[in-house]
Amino acid sequence: MNYTNVGEHWALYDTVMVGQTSRDTVDQPGWYATLAALGAANRLFFFNQRTRASGLAYCNQDVRDQMPYAFRIYSCGVTFWASSMSESEKWKPDGEYYESNAPAHIFKTDLPRHASFTLQVQQDELLKTTPMLVPSGYGPSGGGVGRGSIFSAYSAGVDKVFTAMGQSTPHLTNRWDFPQPLEVPRNAALSVNMVFSEYARGLLAELTKEDWQDMTTGNGHAVDESFESKSYYGIQVSLVGERLVQQRGAYHR
Repeated sequence: MNYTNVGEHWALYDTVMVGQTSRDTVDQPGWYATLAALGAANRLFFFNQRTRASGLAYCNQDVRDQMPYAFRIYSCGVTFWASSMSESEKWKPDGEYYESNAPAHIFKTDLPRHASFTLQVQQDELLKTTPMLVPSGYGPSGGGVGRGSIFSAYSAGVDKVFTAMGQSTPHLTNRWDFPQPLEVPRNAALSVNMVFSEYARGLLAELTKEDWQDMTTGNGHAVDESFESKSYYGIQVSLVGERLVQQRGAYHR
């Protein structure tokens, strides 16, 4: 009997996360506690370190290192995202106040310009480019900023800045399309890696700062001692294509 595999539309995605907070433990392979630690990494790896055990929001692979099925890659994309809310603030009775969206803005708009992107199957490097030329085709589009109070604790006038932006028009045709689908054999090693330039490494080191502040009232008493100001960043790579699976009732090796 002749057995054939069936093609199913499928997308793979994997994310490198940066949890820039003093009270979280980063215990996932290839994730980092601070932006400085991200910049100090020699190379970022995707699709060969994590599985969906890291969280389905960040990775949907069943296994790492080897493809459990044959896969045809039609397109690939990458997106840089960060927290939309301002990331650090200090407010003192003498009126000193500081808050910033600069790290998030730089991370999402400048950092993709200073990194390399390499897609590799087994030992073959099939695509070598920059993340700016590999749009994801999803996520926020354009940019904007707004300001306003979101907590009653800020009734004295301390408020937050919100930003929204992305690298590409959110349409799935706006991705890096291959003229011919890339054929990835079953059990083959598949990976994407990124390398930051020296400029980007220095930039990431400068962006790391304290991100835990206790807000105080005008008389110096803490408004909420458990107040958390967390900043999260992510780089997500996605591969859209077709996986070749065995038909039910016609399983074969």
